[in-house]
Amino acid sequence: MSNKIFLLTIILFAGYAAVAQEVKSDAVYQEQTKEYTLNKDGSWTYHYSHKLLINTYFAFHNLYGEDFIVYDPAYQKLKVNNSVTTMADGKQVATPENAYNELLPGFAANVPAWNRLREMVVTHTALERGATIDFDYLLTTVKGYTPALMGNELLMMNSPVKKLTFIIHVPSGAVFNYGQFNVATTPSIVKYGGRTTYTWTIFDLPAALREDFRPKEMQNRPRIVFVASPKSTEGMATFASAEAFKCEASPAIKDEANSAVKYTDKPLLKALKLQEIVANEMNTWLVPLQNSGYKLRNASAIFQSNGGTEAEKAVLLTAMLRSQNIQAEPVAIIPENFYSKKLASPALIEHTLVKVSIQGIDPIYISPIATDQQDLRYTLGGKRVISLIPGKVQP
Repeated sequence: MSNKIFLLTIILFAGYAAVAQEVKSDAVYQEQTKEYTLNKDGSWTYHYSHKLLINTYFAFHNLYGEDFIVYDPAYQKLKVNNSVTTMADGKQVATPENAYNELLPGFAANVPAWNRLREMVVTHTALERGATIDFDYLLTTVKGYTPALMGNELLMMNSPVKKLTFIIHVPSGAVFNYGQFNVATTPSIVKYGGRTTYTWTIFDLPAALREDFRPKEMQNRPRIVFVASPKSTEGMATFASAEAFKCEASPAIKDEANSAVKYTDKPLLKALKLQEIVANEMNTWLVPLQNSGYKLRNASAIFQSNGGTEAEKAVLLTAMLRSQNIQAEPVAIIPENFYSKKLASPALIEHTLVKVSIQGIDPIYISPIATDQQDLRYTLGGKRVISLIPGKVQP
């Protein structure tokens, strides 16, 4: 009897294993293309397209029923070239006009300085199991909107990709640098018609695992980092040269700082008190740097609006500290694994902190958006710290 039970257990286990092997992904990108083109005048375009096969109800109810494109209409022009669903029986249904809706991005709600941003929501119709979504759009960006053409592209998606094509076009004579991580394929390089084209073609890219406690920078995933410019690829230096990083304190900022620390005489306690005001008494706006064109307002504008992004609040906190004769500077934090002097660009920035130097103690690092119980330098293992002072030589 025991042998029969053992045999039955093996058969059941084999059956479950066979079923598990047959389980399909919720969806599969049959083709996906990401294409960047840098023009001679410094403007650039981003062309995206995919062919996505829907396998489950969950895929179109929860994952892929809509596409979202955030852009700045003051500097960028969006054109949707194609949005068509091919149903399981082969019938093609084009996305209707009322399925294109422009909204204010959620992160820009109650953020007056960035309420011109828009998010195009494309709702795909006629979805069912076995349907395929063909989607294609072009985003054109004017010269000067970003410090350079740059990217920090994770290649893995939440669903497998059968064929991924990643393309970068740069004009002849432009400076271009790239790094690839966890990507075995090297790009083909073609020079033609006054430009050089780099093309990565990757097959059978697996879906990204939804695992807990993975590094936020996802160092184990395939990634391409790049920066290109008609003249120079010093993207971080260009970013740091912005007027905002002079961190000049207006009379109103000085008055606020003086009032906050008037009962405090120790520099360290003054620094922590000013941090508390900026972090806790001013709004933090979660507008990503790439969606603001890597642009920051000056300290006076940040103070008057009672809010700012993390980088902007670092500028304001630095201005307040300097008004009290405390040496301070905003610094960018980027993953050490992705850093090289040629690749350093704002696209790699994870956080912006403030470095405070007080005579007699080691420099400390503090956040402009939260108060902490310890010096943040103890959290910077595996990170590169880059000064954001105009004209200062970057490491």
